Amino acid sequence: MIKLNTTPLVRAAAIAGACAALVLLILVSIISSATSSGQAFAIASIMTYVLAIPIVILKIRAYHPFSRLGAANMVTLARLVITCLLAGLAAELLLSGAKLQNSLTWFFFGIAALGTALDGLDGFLARRFSTESAFGARFDMEVDAFQIFCLAVITALLLKAGWWVLLSGLLRYAFVAAALVYTPLSRPLFPSWRRKFAAVVQNSVLVMVMIPSVTQPESGYVAALALALLVYSFSVDVLWLTLKSPLRPARLS
Repeated sequence: MIKLNTTPLVRAAAIAGACAALVLLILVSIISSATSSGQAFAIASIMTYVLAIPIVILKIRAYHPFSRLGAANMVTLARLVITCLLAGLAAELLLSGAKLQNSLTWFFFGIAALGTALDGLDGFLARRFSTESAFGARFDMEVDAFQIFCLAVITALLLKAGWWVLLSGLLRYAFVAAALVYTPLSRPLFPSWRRKFAAVVQNSVLVMVMIPSVTQPESGYVAALALALLVYSFSVDVLWLTLKSPLRPARLS
């Protein structure tokens, strides 16, 4: 018999992950029944979660120096569930060519807006209960990045902006890929409110343009402005990492 080497923290993460999976299955079932969504929505929502949650459970022990998961990470886990639903919507729009009715657009707008609102809550809880960790920060950042990617795909498929809007969701992954071949980009970054602000603006704008009454060209204009801010933020970080010097650590911050 194989005995798994687990800790209370890993078991807590696994239990929380299983509970979140159950919530996701219930939500997918309800949404599919209420909206007559195709299989793409259900499969993409569930598979996204199935691929993501093992990474969360495997990584938490190494980078979370606490015995409990913490309220902040629970909120981020809820945001992951919401992002999986958005991934399902993106897949449904892409594969089925379906067009959303206004009522359904408002529904998913509400889901996306809730995910964005919760983004500020997890950081507050981590600071409030002194459970900030490298794991929590990375978990939050990756959920942010994936939500932006899903929203960018939805924005393009709803014809609220051109396909260039996908750059909003791809910049983070392009940065990670570049760091694999260009060592300076793999160095730790300094904390920055500019970086957080750019991410919040990008997320909020992509949620806002989901509103049925927000149409082209206005939706394209605001998406372009948000993308420009995000490109600027990434450019500052890339330049700082490239020119990093102990004598000038904060000039580009």
